[in-house]
Amino acid sequence: MLFCLPGKFRYGELSCQFNTGKQISTALKGIMKIIVVSGKKSGVGKTYLAQHLLKNFSRWSALKVTVSKKEGCPHGKNCGICPEIKKPFYIIKDRKIINQAGKDTARLKESGASEVIWLKAKPQGLREGLHKALAAFLDCEGVVVEGTSVLKFIQPDINIHVYGNGKYKLCFKTPITVR
Repeated sequence: MLFCLPGKFRYGELSCQFNTGKQISTALKGIMKIIVVSGKKSGVGKTYLAQHLLKNFSRWSALKVTVSKKEGCPHGKNCGICPEIKKPFYIIKDRKIINQAGKDTARLKESGASEVIWLKAKPQGLREGLHKALAAFLDCEGVVVEGTSVLKFIQPDINIHVYGNGKYKLCFKTPITVR
């Protein structure tokens, strides 16, 4: 069960909710913390918000999740990602790919992520790929996961759903008290 804060908040108000990554780390108990940044569509600001989080969290990593669509690219772009996914999933750790200028993975790394992994999956391979990708992060404080489809398979400590125009909703696995 997730507990959600009522209403929508602006990005700047995230700092009012939690001033530092240390406060979130203290508030959340567990072996590895997971924050999912989700959103209805591409371009609403998921990567931007994930970057903001990573700049404030030391020793956190990031997982970028891309799920192919059967009906073709939902964004009308010719990036080549959907057709190139032949296997159920790929876990990409290659620094040359992760650090490609202008890519979301590079933006996450530049924002301070200890490690960045990119999971590319077909819908039927997402569950297994997600669990294998998350297993690679066992030595970190926590993981910021950028991707909406993952919510079908994991219950994060916090889910921040981005609506666009700087608005989002915070949902928590368990109620937390921030002082």
